[in-house]
Amino acid sequence: MKREKDFFECFTATENDYGSSFCHHAFYKDGYVVATDSIILVRVPYNSLKGIYDKVDIPKKLPNFPTPNCSLNLPLSVLVDTIKSIPAEEVVPVEGVAAKCDECEGTGFVEWTYEDCEGKEHLENFDCPICNGRGRVKTKKYRREWRCISLNGTIFSVRPLMKLAKAMDIAGLHSVKVKNLSQGPVPALMCLDGGIDVIIMPCPDAKPIRKIKL
Repeated sequence: MKREKDFFECFTATENDYGSSFCHHAFYKDGYVVATDSIILVRVPYNSLKGIYDKVDIPKKLPNFPTPNCSLNLPLSVLVDTIKSIPAEEVVPVEGVAAKCDECEGTGFVEWTYEDCEGKEHLENFDCPICNGRGRVKTKKYRREWRCISLNGTIFSVRPLMKLAKAMDIAGLHSVKVKNLSQGPVPALMCLDGGIDVIIMPCPDAKPIRKIKL
């Protein structure tokens, strides 16, 4: 595989993400090199790679990969076009009763740190600038990666789909085979050329903003 390091980095967590230490780098496990951020996971046969990868004790075992229940072809172009059709950032009216403000977590207050003329730091609570101290908002701002896409009725967060699309582009792959889709909290299975398997956890209770029908 060309650009192994870049490929695996598509699936790992960033420095700002929460997660176990193994989520921040690719590692060797049970004959595969694995990379994951805990939502999306890729495994690649070790003997198909040129890089050297550390063997880890944690996780003790890899998650179970679901048994194929379908065989659908998802072109990279369809995935990319669907993702790009979602606004990078959008302010959306809250349906029904005003929602809790994410900035202050509904308290109406935020904590500010300021430094006085003697160099001492002070913490004070002030009205939240997003909800003006009300703790509730009538609109919410959503970034593209926070939204969801339905794939034949199975709902996924856009963020792991963006990671998959980027990895496919790096590897020069034009499509992915969808091998398992579930309506419940079971990972979906997708397969790339070269014996590469990807599982993605769905968001069964989320509301999709776009739909892909294969």
